[in-house]
Amino acid sequence: MSLAMLWVMASDGAIKGTILRIIGFGVALIALLMVLLIDFKSSWAVMAVLSITVVILAFLGYVFRRSQGIIEVEPGPREPPKKECRRTWASYKFEDLEVSSVPEFRRVSISGPDAELSWSACASMIPTPSIKKDKSCLCCLEDFQGTSSIAVLPCGHIFHEECITSWALATSKAGNSCPQCRSSYAAGP
Repeated sequence: MSLAMLWVMASDGAIKGTILRIIGFGVALIALLMVLLIDFKSSWAVMAVLSITVVILAFLGYVFRRSQGIIEVEPGPREPPKKECRRTWASYKFEDLEVSSVPEFRRVSISGPDAELSWSACASMIPTPSIKKDKSCLCCLEDFQGTSSIAVLPCGHIFHEECITSWALATSKAGNSCPQCRSSYAAGP
């Protein structure tokens, strides 16, 4: 059975990759034998054989990568997936954090690529944390301004509300927990 017939019959990318490796190895071996065994009268002939070999191997590498899905054609523009999650935090202006003694935790529903927020009262009582009054947000490393909208998490850590919203929409499981201490701030259904 020829390699061309194997190529047509092969649907698995691993089989096609093996076939391309065999062909590439064969081309490289033939080129090496041609350079070593044939008595070339001029150096241009050696360079021609080596150049053609490099072009063939580059083409085989491209075909191999394409068959493995490593090189992909850019699709047209697409909308980012809409994600929704529910978290719990208390929302304040940074300057009001000193005045308020007990944070009012609420359930926050975050949805869409634009990170739209909707608020609802928390069903369960959350113990009052000791608020860590940091001077800067650990997500973006910027200092809090007096008018900064901040989120106080149930663990007591504070972040810019915009930063914690982006963190919550992260695709990893880390989006369910505080960026600093990893305690959960996910709200129930």
